[in-house]
This record gives sequence, C-alpha cells and structure tokens, in this order.
Amino acid sequence: MFFWSSHDLAALRRRVGDFSPYLEFCAKQNLVMIGYHKPKVVFQPGLAWLSDAVKFYGLTRVDTIHSSRSRRRLIEHYRMADGTDWLCTPHWTASFGFSGADMDEIKVYAAAISSNR
Repeated sequence: MFFWSSHDLAALRRRVGDFSPYLEFCAKQNLVMIGYHKPKVVFQPGLAWLSDAVKFYGLTRVDTIHSSRSRRRLIEHYRMADGTDWLCTPHWTASFGFSGADMDEIKVYAAAISSNR
C-alpha cells in the first residue's frame, strides 16, 4: 500500500512524516499494476491498514477467518470491484504470536480461493 518502508512504523513516520497524503498516490499506481498483472490474490500484511485499503481500493467484505490454533483473527477477506481477492492478515514479521502454522493456514485459504477463479 505504501512505497516506502522501515523496520517499524515509528521509524517510517520519522522518515516521511505524515504519510496519509501518499496513500492515495500509491493506491492509484497499485491499481494500475493490479489491473495489468491481474493477480488472483493481493496480500496485505498488517490489519491496522485495513480501513485505508477499503477506502482507497474500494474493497467489499467477504469473510473473517480465525486461526484454528489461537482463534484470533487471521484473515480479513475482501474483494475488489474487478473480482480480485484481497487478504489482509496480521503482519507476518511484526505481529506478536504470529506463527508458521498461521502462515500455513493463510496459504491453504489463499490456494482454495485462487482455485475457484
């Protein structure tokens, strides 16, 4: 969703300040790329950014999937207007308690919805 990165959000804010104005710019570019490549699934690590994704990408909610291991929210499944599935998950490297088993569940879910397209 954002073209700049850092090891944590505080460092990113120190580097670029308020990055809210950049989200729309990035979304426009990402939508061109998604339209060109036509992926079956877009992955978005970081549940905190879900409301921005809904706003800038016009997402419609499909389902919420909970981890079979911990019962915490594992996947927020949304869909773009063109039918592209969008999976928002806890951040893969910065979410407390996120495990290899969680990643495996995400992969299985993504493969299942991809095979239906």
